[in-house]
Amino acid sequence: MRRTDREITHLPTMERIIGEARFCRIAMCDNGRPYIVPLCFGYRDRTVFFHCAREGRKLEVLRKNSAVCVEFEAGVEVVENSIACKWKLRYRCVIAYGSAGIVEGAENKRRAMDVIMRTYTPGAFTYSDEDLAGIVVCQVPLESMTCKISA
Repeated sequence: MRRTDREITHLPTMERIIGEARFCRIAMCDNGRPYIVPLCFGYRDRTVFFHCAREGRKLEVLRKNSAVCVEFEAGVEVVENSIACKWKLRYRCVIAYGSAGIVEGAENKRRAMDVIMRTYTPGAFTYSDEDLAGIVVCQVPLESMTCKISA
């Protein structure tokens, strides 16, 4: 990171930013080309959870190459200035790396879906066997994370 004065290495701060994020972006490599998608997600114990359809580009790409980069952001704000080149972006972001895998078993899928749902609303949730059969739940244990806060 070029601006080490803005780098955050404190894990609880990084996890607080992840907790404030309303969505994340998952970047993948599709036959040598970048591919990125925004996702609803859940986070627990340095692991990101998300779900997708049983078929589609995202799942096809992940089956060929499970390496991913995940981006979370919070507090994004454009700071205007009367001088065009003095505008700036204020933000807090976490960039993380890991390998995506599929969550196996109905009970494990239910637990992972609970993590995702609790990102957006408290409470207890139920999932029919039919609903669970219609989705794939993925997990990304995060191998490394970096964090930057822009003032």
